[in-house]
Amino acid sequence: ANGTTLSVVVPALARSGAVTVLGSGTSFNLQVVPTLRGVSGDVAAGNTLLIEGTGLVSPELSVTVGGRPVGNFSVRTVFDGSGTNRDQQLLTLVVPTGAVGNVVTVSTAGGSSTLRRAAGSTDLGILPQGADPSDTLGTAVALGQLRDARAAATAVVGDGASGNRDVDFYSVVLDARSVLRVTVTPSDNYSSVRIFNAAGVEQALRYFGPNDGNPLVFSAPAAGSYYIGISGYGNVTYDPAVAGSGTGSGYTGNYQLNFEAQREGSSHLNAMTGSAGSGTAAQAALPSANTGQTLTLAGAGMTASDRVVFSTVDSNGSLGEVSVTPASFDLASQTLTVIVPNNATTGTVRLERDAVGLFLQVVPTLTDVFMYPGGGFVGNNLTLSGTGFAEAATSVRFGAQQVDDRTPNYGVDVYGSGQENSRLNLSLPATSPALPVGPIRVSTVGGTSAAYGLSLTGIVAVPASGVRTDGSAAGALPGQAITLQGSLFDASTDIVFETVDASGNRGDVVVRPNNVSADGSQAQVLVPVNAVSGTVRLVGDVNGAALHLQVVPAITDVQVESVAGDGSYANVLVAGLGFVEGSASEYRFGNLVVLDGGVNTGPDVFGRGDPFYGYVPNGYVRVTVPLSDGVFGPVSIRTAGGTSASYSVNLSSVTSTALRGTAANAGEASANAGQAIILNGT
Repeated sequence: ANGTTLSVVVPALARSGAVTVLGSGTSFNLQVVPTLRGVSGDVAAGNTLLIEGTGLVSPELSVTVGGRPVGNFSVRTVFDGSGTNRDQQLLTLVVPTGAVGNVVTVSTAGGSSTLRRAAGSTDLGILPQGADPSDTLGTAVALGQLRDARAAATAVVGDGASGNRDVDFYSVVLDARSVLRVTVTPSDNYSSVRIFNAAGVEQALRYFGPNDGNPLVFSAPAAGSYYIGISGYGNVTYDPAVAGSGTGSGYTGNYQLNFEAQREGSSHLNAMTGSAGSGTAAQAALPSANTGQTLTLAGAGMTASDRVVFSTVDSNGSLGEVSVTPASFDLASQTLTVIVPNNATTGTVRLERDAVGLFLQVVPTLTDVFMYPGGGFVGNNLTLSGTGFAEAATSVRFGAQQVDDRTPNYGVDVYGSGQENSRLNLSLPATSPALPVGPIRVSTVGGTSAAYGLSLTGIVAVPASGVRTDGSAAGALPGQAITLQGSLFDASTDIVFETVDASGNRGDVVVRPNNVSADGSQAQVLVPVNAVSGTVRLVGDVNGAALHLQVVPAITDVQVESVAGDGSYANVLVAGLGFVEGSASEYRFGNLVVLDGGVNTGPDVFGRGDPFYGYVPNGYVRVTVPLSDGVFGPVSIRTAGGTSASYSVNLSSVTSTALRGTAANAGEASANAGQAIILNGT
């Protein structure tokens, strides 16, 4: 409040060095000490290890496994947290030749950290002792060195010379940063437990009541001997150097004092069994799972009250943890099963009472793809459904290309819809080469999902009129229903047709089926009115297939808009479907062909409104037709997709007799200017 202190979270990519404040001329050195949280893989020469930690600064990082230096390793910063959010870095290495033991050590300029693979917990049982343990620290019962081990002592409080001020003392030798847990049984008694250092200074205190299974937890600041005193419930002011110096307590009797010491980097868990049911893990030989899948954990010293902690990530890209009650527990075999929670992400799995654990690869799954119809493929929003997505740590793969999500606030957006991390949105960028429609997969640091299984294998389409360029290949008119063949079609399948506008610009459009067969093997879809000959694709096609469809033009009307005063040409307006600006389109009038040689020359294609199809972007073409006897015949249009049916009129006769004057040939029709005549035909 007075501006003399501030707190700041050390970022994941920080390294040991100077810390300063903007505007200050001074700085102070900070040692960034690495940490290790979890490991996957066995310590054996040639095996791959995956290790989670923080402060793993690549330029100055050194790694040893089983006492042997590791020459080649890689570090990836998966989450660089902000505020109170956790960081996550992933160290990948191969165990060197000659490695012995289970210890992994990382060191930087800021310090070092150790993790012990499969340290477990050795049960030493109830240790022998005298009838009445000493009342003072100096003559405590020595239980010896406790390293990843459990031991117990049994005696009676209140049976010595001090009476109800009786204190029983035990000593243990601990490594630096070892965690000592002390519990008291039976649980129907009241007692107090104090922990002292060698100088007799109290380090920790806890009262134990009936059915109190929670331990007194103490972390040794330095290696050495520590002393544990147990007394009646109210006797907590005694001098550990003076027998009988405390306060009398009515709560005395038999007890069992239980000790467990874990060294830094040790875990009760020593094995994890699981393999993702769908997708491929980043390291196939190491444990993996999809969310909702069951894992088996094995260890030593586990209890029926143990809960399992998973690493999680939310829709903001913030790393966290969640505790889960095991689905089953076998005390005799020291194994448990647990279901991977929906918001789990690749990271450490540990017991709630452990600081470190085992590393699990959470592999994403992909169950559906969705785009908004009416828009193009590029620039459109793609929504993927599945599990195991991770905000700011996910890539979407389109064939051999991919779109990466590297920040929480931009690019790929991961969110939940009924289940956390189950939806993913991204706007498809323009790339070179262009993104293929498939196969689509989702990748995280844990692995890559199986590709979405949709496939297009064939097109059944014959034009309702006109002639295809290739009579053996699929063809259709714009607006005509065609049948697609493949697998996994449904009402939301996204079909991409190539299109052309009035200026000859090529694009594409996403449309949905009109009907889908019950088995998903066929879908009926209307060819868009602005479709052009080209590929038909499915968004998410497992094979990335692009099948060709010939779009055949059709003529619905021909009008003469005007005729030159000298009769040399006419402007003709043709209405229909499937016209293409430029592209060497041919407009045939009788035996005369007018070629559209380019976008800015020759016939002009433009849009029109249609009472059935709505707006047709390329539904009109205006053609200047040189007039000669040969042009008065059937009208047709040829594009790359084929030739339209002819627009033809049959004139069989003219019925007319001039009202005035005498015709030169009485056997032929005649008329005066301004007189109505009758044309006969079909």
